[in-house]
Amino acid sequence: MLSLEKPLVLCVLFIGSLSICSFTGYKYTHGEPKSNPVINRKLAQSALPIVTFSKATVPGIAANIENAQKLGKPTILTRQTAKEDINSNRYQACTKVFKATPADIAAGRTSCDEYPFASTKEGGQGAVTAAVKPTENSSQGGTLRGFYVSKGIKDGDQFKVEVGP
Repeated sequence: MLSLEKPLVLCVLFIGSLSICSFTGYKYTHGEPKSNPVINRKLAQSALPIVTFSKATVPGIAANIENAQKLGKPTILTRQTAKEDINSNRYQACTKVFKATPADIAAGRTSCDEYPFASTKEGGQGAVTAAVKPTENSSQGGTLRGFYVSKGIKDGDQFKVEVGP
């Protein structure tokens, strides 16, 4: 439904079925939110749960996430729960291609971190990997598992990944 009527001064967005905005002196009424997929996607993305990894707590993990996102890996991920898919993702990202350098080993960075995570549909082949300390990888795993449980993130649910101080 689209109609042009007399001017409005105020612009209001109703999340749901109707948006009303004033522009060039006419009231624009727009029904069905599905008719503007860009706005609907942005609204949906802004409502996603966010998991944040701290540079202070897990510096190697945080650096890998930032690097991967700068390289174009998504900030919005989709959880998957099938163990065989998670194991396949981990194999594709880490076991198959990852190798810690002698400098990494000397610094205690012997664990493979991958982003996007193996527990997401975006993980696996093509993930950005980095050598991190095993304690960081364990911490990240605990944070992610706790996040999935506390936010009720189930198979197919999306969430956002950020890096914080």
